[in-house]
Amino acid sequence: MCISIGSCWRATALQKAHAIVLLLSLYAAPGELGESTVGRRRLSAAEWGSLISTGWSETHVREALISRISAADRTSPSTLVNRVHRALAQETADLEGQLTSSSARWLYLIGSHTNSTGRVLELVGRSAHHLSAPGPGDVHWFMAYLSGKDAEVLKRDEAVEHVQAVPQTLKIEPSHLGAKLLALQEYSPSSEPDSLLEQPETLKVVLVEGAVASLEEAQSWAGAWEDALRGAAVARDFSCTPEGDLACSDGVLVSCSAEDTDAVVCGPVLASRLESAVSWLAARPESLAVEIKKAFKPLNKWAKQVVQSTGGASTPIFSSGLLGQGEVIGLADTGIEMNHCFFLDEDRPTPFNQIDPLHRKVVQYITFDDNTDGGAGGHGTHVAGTLAGNTFVGLHPYAGMAPGAKIAFFDMGYGSASTLAAPVSLRQNLFPFAFKAGARVHSNSWGSSFEGYGSDARDVDDYMYKNPDFLTVFAAGNDGDNGTFTISSPGNAKNCLTVGASLNELAALQQQNPGLGFGQQLDQGTVAPFSSRGPTTDGRIKPDLVAPGMPIFSAYGQPGVTAASDCQMDAQQGTSVATPVVAGLAALVRQYFREGYYPSGSPDPASSLGPSAALVKAVLIHSCVAMTQYLDPSSNLRQLGTPPDPIQGFGRPVLETVLAFAATPTAAQPIATYVRNGGADGSVLTRGQAHTYIVTVRSSKKALRATMVWTDPAAAPNSLFPMIHDLDLNIVDPNGTTWFANGRSSPDTSNNVEQITIQAPSVGNYSLVIAGASVAVGPQPYALVVTGDFAPVGPPVLGTASTRNRANAQLDNGASALRIGESSALLVLIVTLWTALFFTDYNAES
Repeated sequence: MCISIGSCWRATALQKAHAIVLLLSLYAAPGELGESTVGRRRLSAAEWGSLISTGWSETHVREALISRISAADRTSPSTLVNRVHRALAQETADLEGQLTSSSARWLYLIGSHTNSTGRVLELVGRSAHHLSAPGPGDVHWFMAYLSGKDAEVLKRDEAVEHVQAVPQTLKIEPSHLGAKLLALQEYSPSSEPDSLLEQPETLKVVLVEGAVASLEEAQSWAGAWEDALRGAAVARDFSCTPEGDLACSDGVLVSCSAEDTDAVVCGPVLASRLESAVSWLAARPESLAVEIKKAFKPLNKWAKQVVQSTGGASTPIFSSGLLGQGEVIGLADTGIEMNHCFFLDEDRPTPFNQIDPLHRKVVQYITFDDNTDGGAGGHGTHVAGTLAGNTFVGLHPYAGMAPGAKIAFFDMGYGSASTLAAPVSLRQNLFPFAFKAGARVHSNSWGSSFEGYGSDARDVDDYMYKNPDFLTVFAAGNDGDNGTFTISSPGNAKNCLTVGASLNELAALQQQNPGLGFGQQLDQGTVAPFSSRGPTTDGRIKPDLVAPGMPIFSAYGQPGVTAASDCQMDAQQGTSVATPVVAGLAALVRQYFREGYYPSGSPDPASSLGPSAALVKAVLIHSCVAMTQYLDPSSNLRQLGTPPDPIQGFGRPVLETVLAFAATPTAAQPIATYVRNGGADGSVLTRGQAHTYIVTVRSSKKALRATMVWTDPAAAPNSLFPMIHDLDLNIVDPNGTTWFANGRSSPDTSNNVEQITIQAPSVGNYSLVIAGASVAVGPQPYALVVTGDFAPVGPPVLGTASTRNRANAQLDNGASALRIGESSALLVLIVTLWTALFFTDYNAES
């Protein structure tokens, strides 16, 4: 256990090469790693590698092998395996030796049989961090902050299968921070530029649940940590001096701060001392994970028609009277130019840091950084206009997707800076402001290129799980040119709705580029070339869907221009501008249910229901139509298959395919619709339970489609498989054929969105089954949407279902050509140990 600064990080270049060989030797024999161990002995390095995540791929490891291993190194793979096992075992043994029967607390890994998880969670209280769905042996794994004495008590409890202190080396986020530490260790000034050393980092230390009782206590810790890092013994390590790094030439010292009880932030840390700082911070008992603090970046006349009607030429939802009235939508971005005609209220001032429900458009404006949108053409003003912008009089041609809705705004921009100063904890210091103002949809056109499941994705999932009617909508990112696995964080969270970008109507492209010819092959069925692609590193389908984002015309802010003349529009493109399109649609869906349009198609206060976030998400995904093609990075058109896939997700939403109106029916609207709304109507399952719905199809003229969504509990940062629960959707047709979700030939074990579409279904009875294959943390609510031509559907019949754990699961990206096998996923995790090995203090002999 590394307690003092600088006591770790002694791995030699040869040992680094050993680690790479070890990875490939383990990958070559994945069967050796397939057996999980429970009981009282310590986990092996390979077993740790089945729980802790990294974003690195097999390709990276093989490239590392070629570039870094000396031909003169003839150490046998078996010797290397022994070395890494002994290294990790020694660190764990030293750690547990210090903690045994101690009142000092530390982070422990706990494994319990699924049937006993509830009782074990009662023992450890609110400090549990779930790692994944139950794995081999039907063991559910989570981490908790315990004293050594409590850990010894747990070891003797019959409900507990395994208890072990977490080595500090495994607290280090591997794909960004670990990769930089490795690069620094291999840095050669004679052959590489100095840019690596010119980049100090700000570190985010994620705190374990239950470690901090108050903000004051977190701030006290931050002060103590700052003093330690600045201490006389290490002043040279952490001071930024004029003769030191150019990036710190102003003499700024490292500082630590806490703005919430979720994390402590320390920086700037010079690259030359990053290893020592990370080691010391990971050794803090209160730390759950150490990562680089991410810098988030900001990532409609025709669009309204494209996402409301199948022909893209009308707005049937608006025509039926739904404009978002009565809805508040949360938005976090660079700022809003409040003089613009889309937001101005001549009778009421802007409600800075307060709530004014009577303001015409913006009911709340939190000045987290400032209260402006920087220079002309601000990002926040544009996306706010797309979301809900409108003028005083009439419906403006470029009005937003929900022009009758209001906005609760959170300003994360500072002047015209290119990055956003977001709160450290999204779940504590971002979403609650909008929620208090009445928002139940939150639009976020920003993110960072972080591949794994980190603390920000955890925050999104946790807030949504604890506030089940709150839907967050995130941009997928604009890194599609870099290929697959490019979904931004926190858009890679499980529960949010992640939005890619498609082409708008051809008329929008022509207005943006007058005089430039566009072939008819470019249409609204085309995915934009920049739109980031999935899947996530654990194999989940992202983006969830795509929406017009190339281009979108919306509000153009002009600071200093008088309100009377500030009504200019301009075009922007990106997943940033596609995201408020979908968030605005979400507000329309909420209004549809809140005003009681379901099930009759006419507003009825007696039928009003408050839709869960899962139901709103399910409706939007259910409404999707397939995209036909995408532009690759070379601007070549490529055909797309049947969704879902990692380019289009489930397709592009078209609301008239799912929202029916009795007074203004369209040919595309469903003949029959059936929905379930989670806990509000008893749509909840425990492990081993199943709900069966009998759907009697009356005609084959309408496809039978079912979409099921649930909001999953949050997983711990860096979990390899962050899905905690697993529900399954399947349909048995009148011929006895079983249809599985997402185009698969067996149950989907990777996603919390599952959809089945049966084109031209035979007339007869269909058994639609939702099964609780794996539910570890209390009953799991779900939402269900079914459309087609069928007789009224009754309540579900409760039955039993076969259970499953992660050992049986196959990571599979459905209809996509991208498939991640179990052995490859295992390799992904073992790279964590490769990174961690470099940060372990050992001197092993073969």
